[in-house]
Amino acid sequence: MFSINDLKVINVSAHNLPPELAGWNDYGVILVDTCTRKTYIGQETDFADFPKILKPGVKEAKMEREQAYAFLLRLKSGLDSPKLGEKNIDGQFNRDCDAFAERCPDKSADMARFMSLLTADNRYIRANFIDRLQKATIETASVLLADVKKGDSAILIGKIGKNDKVSQITLDTAYALGKVSTLYITAPERDDVATLEHYFKTADVRKRIPITTKVVFIPFSDMGEKIASGAHVFIDQPMGDNAYNEGYIISAWKGARVEGFKMVHLRGCPALSGGSTKQWLNAEIPCYFGPETVRERKVKMDQDNIDLIEKAELAIQQVAVARGEGLTTYAHKILTGGNKGNPPPEPS
Repeated sequence: MFSINDLKVINVSAHNLPPELAGWNDYGVILVDTCTRKTYIGQETDFADFPKILKPGVKEAKMEREQAYAFLLRLKSGLDSPKLGEKNIDGQFNRDCDAFAERCPDKSADMARFMSLLTADNRYIRANFIDRLQKATIETASVLLADVKKGDSAILIGKIGKNDKVSQITLDTAYALGKVSTLYITAPERDDVATLEHYFKTADVRKRIPITTKVVFIPFSDMGEKIASGAHVFIDQPMGDNAYNEGYIISAWKGARVEGFKMVHLRGCPALSGGSTKQWLNAEIPCYFGPETVRERKVKMDQDNIDLIEKAELAIQQVAVARGEGLTTYAHKILTGGNKGNPPPEPS
């Protein structure tokens, strides 16, 4: 019977499989294979002939028992991912476990019982900690846009990165601007309408904006004319990245002199050291950063997220220790002392 006390995990951090491991794949070992790591899961006896890795720059970590279980829970929950809390790793984990079941049918049932426990614990950790992490871009956008009235027009000066992907801040702001009558979208990096439409269509922007909002893509060179006609302006560009483009935005806004609208720079903050450039500070546009509450909420949000991560780490360690002691109940019972809270469904 597979148990936590027999568990061993070897995690190899590498973009490419080291040559020493290319021909090794023990019959009883699960290999979770991602673009940045290779994680081998098995029992102590399964690793008797595990090769010594000689490739420079490859990091190898060997874990056993409770430490190994805690690592797998961190891995599966996304807590150990470069993008904190991402869910793709869970799908990859399940995919590789299914491949193991087909390759090792005589061991699959035993491993499945272990994995069902890990899956249930992961659901609890995600629901109570990881999924509660707040995303600053969405929260910031909702605060900044709070006084934008239904029926207003808005211009979103978005950001398309070197990888040809639309910035997440741009996307979050576009969704939050769904109550305006007309949303003009532009980006200095792609100053033609056809290319803009292509990238934003790829990002499925239209699907999350109400059909009542008219979305119009415009060249960046036409942005000044739209400002003059009366519109809020939201800028998602690295501050100080292009002085010419920023000068164009500032002069267009100051030249329009339209009352009742606001300009917000989504990446700048004069209250933070290095958060603003001299060009923006000298522009003396009082509203381009948004209200103080945005900065206050951001500070609180960061601290709340730190607290959640610390609680998640502690919960993972407590669950792992309990597993090592032989408990077969589920995470919510271990952490609450009973059947309290909002537990995940227990696997059959």
